[in-house]
Amino acid sequence: MPDSLTSFIDGSSSDNQNPESIKTWMQTVFDNHHDGTKKKQVISYFNKIIQDDENIVRKAQFNVSAARSKIKQLHAEIEHPITHVDDLLTTISLSNAAKNTALLALMQTDNSQVYPGTFEFTETLVINGDNIHVFGDDNGLPARNTSGGLASNTVCTKGITLEGNNITIKGIHFKNTDNTIPFDFHCITFTGNTSNVSFINCIFEGPLYTNAETVWWFGTNFYLEGDVTVKNCRVHNFMNWMLMDANTESSAAGTKALRNVLFTENRITADLESNYPGVGAIAFRGLQSDPGKLAVCTHNTFKFLCHELFWAAIEVNNFEKVYAADNDLIDWSGEDEGPNTKAFFQSWSKAGVFTFQAERNRVRGVRVAYALALGNVGVDPLFYGCTPESYIKITATDLAEDVESLEVDNAVSLIYPWDGNNNPTQFVISGEIPTIVNASGTPVVTTANEWVVSAVTGAPSLPSSDDEKQDDEIDQDLTFGDPPLVESLTVTQSDMYMPSTGPDHVFELGNYAFGYIQINNDVQLVAASVQWFQIKLHSNIVEANPLRILIEQVILPDGAGWTLIDQQRSYADGIVSKRMHLDTGSANVPANSEYFLRLYFRILN
Repeated sequence: MPDSLTSFIDGSSSDNQNPESIKTWMQTVFDNHHDGTKKKQVISYFNKIIQDDENIVRKAQFNVSAARSKIKQLHAEIEHPITHVDDLLTTISLSNAAKNTALLALMQTDNSQVYPGTFEFTETLVINGDNIHVFGDDNGLPARNTSGGLASNTVCTKGITLEGNNITIKGIHFKNTDNTIPFDFHCITFTGNTSNVSFINCIFEGPLYTNAETVWWFGTNFYLEGDVTVKNCRVHNFMNWMLMDANTESSAAGTKALRNVLFTENRITADLESNYPGVGAIAFRGLQSDPGKLAVCTHNTFKFLCHELFWAAIEVNNFEKVYAADNDLIDWSGEDEGPNTKAFFQSWSKAGVFTFQAERNRVRGVRVAYALALGNVGVDPLFYGCTPESYIKITATDLAEDVESLEVDNAVSLIYPWDGNNNPTQFVISGEIPTIVNASGTPVVTTANEWVVSAVTGAPSLPSSDDEKQDDEIDQDLTFGDPPLVESLTVTQSDMYMPSTGPDHVFELGNYAFGYIQINNDVQLVAASVQWFQIKLHSNIVEANPLRILIEQVILPDGAGWTLIDQQRSYADGIVSKRMHLDTGSANVPANSEYFLRLYFRILN
């Protein structure tokens, strides 16, 4: 490789006519600086060279165009280039040992942006500082898919410890499968006061000891406070009655206040082996004296054998507002000895009246779907009730498709303890019972004598490989569940032949969070003539919430002879534009076809 970009441009390199060589060299320089600040300086260096060699650039515009294109790509990773430094190219090649040392040092330096790239850490990641962001090399795919889903080339074979403020870990695969891992392994722990932590696009793979107690997230010593985000992560093969306790050592009263919790698009699973002790609960505990603000649990998948001491897939207590929607839980462990009070979602407050909202959750294999402590224990009330905005919506299909195999005997229990042995008098300090819309036919428990314990033992049948494949197909297939038709449009050949802009029509999705649009054709669409076109979608939801993600899936009719190329997507002012092409190598689209295409969409929380 040359020592500067000019050797490509001025002809001093034998590769001067190969734009791919330019881009490869630029990427090499960029990748070998793992500090975000240095990466910004690299981009500035490239820009300065191009500016200084403007006359040469004119003589080799083709190569320069390639270089500028590469700079735009690099800008997608790092924004706001800073001033040029002279020594950017002096240390671009490091041994694995030197790279490991440099990366770990950055993780303990305030305000670091760390880019490990393709790399394997063989020791615990120690994060100790403020405003530290680690960006691994992940593919960004959904964690809920068991095949063809989330993956990363940045691997850590141990765990991670944290201390500091404003820490983001993205795209790391914690692959803890080595038998040398301690018997009581804790993957995520805290060594000092920590606030505002995010794990995004991470994979946590436990060692799956048959008799071990391994914990995914251990909030020991009450160190964590502030905001917690866990998004699009996969958690697999951890075995303990406690899977995650965000900021306590479970059941103990915390000393640090959580604020906002987002737990979304995650998949919690375990291998289903006969000697497997089972998966435990996830808990977010607010303070009675300083309750959390908002806890959101949406679009998560829980599929495992419950630990014998399991109490709920999710527990959220002492928060002002709790929202749970579009989650899927299956417990394959069957009925345990004793009262079997296992629940999907447990929530209560001793801090004051709170808002609880739940809808569209599928729950199978536990005793009760929603366990809310709104009643007294003994004589004196312990818990507050809910605000008037609170609700629980249960449709006939939320709890299961096969009612005969259900272990969910109770849809909702409003009194504590959740075993049918409590004082039968409902009495809260203040507040109301949430509005309950229950179309499942499963009981809502308000007194002890309403608690149902099924005489049927066992659990839903263990999944076959085909069942797991079906789960993936449901996760990926946006046609699942019969989404509504939002808009239909009939086009002509001239409508489609607009290489620059595509059809001017904008499909109005309005406030629909899912559905599909359809394009029909009343004349033949000639493949060789229909070049690049765009499908434009406007969403009120996305426009009002730019961080919401719209995903889509293009479907052709059964037996269609034509194919489409789906190249890119852009977003501006609430409009999503998809650039597409009717493949010139395919057949024409006959007039009055069943439809030309359908585009199914879903807007994620």
